[in-house]
Amino acid sequence: MNRLREIREKLGVSKWRLAHEADLNWKTIHRVENENKAAFERTKEKIAKALGMNVEEIFPSGEIKHIFIVEPRKIGLEKKKSYLLSSDVIGFLLDRKLRRCSGVVVNLMAGRLKLAISTSEDDGRFEFKNVPAGEYIISSRKIRIEISV
Repeated sequence: MNRLREIREKLGVSKWRLAHEADLNWKTIHRVENENKAAFERTKEKIAKALGMNVEEIFPSGEIKHIFIVEPRKIGLEKKKSYLLSSDVIGFLLDRKLRRCSGVVVNLMAGRLKLAISTSEDDGRFEFKNVPAGEYIISSRKIRIEISV
């Protein structure tokens, strides 16, 4: 949730005035305020500059999509002279400013089936243990990535 309307009203600035100062259409301001439209980073920067504020103050980092850094790590399990391979999938959750995000729920899925749930730790790290070979989706909030193990 953004704080654009709250801040704009506290400063006594109309949508039209803000749009003029930010060199945007007033409808864009209206859509961003009502969250009918996800604001581009450049749009957020223009709005923040026009209000004389930092982007983070108006659009808290909770709105910023997360970035996954994932590293599947192979583990060999011996069984009857053959090796069944599984992997530990380890990743870090970062925001766009490369800060580590803690307490975010991360899902491991095969198609639409949720196989495991992990929560990112204080350092942004999450882990899924003993994941068999296959194609998976790792998802959190509004993003998802496909991985092969």
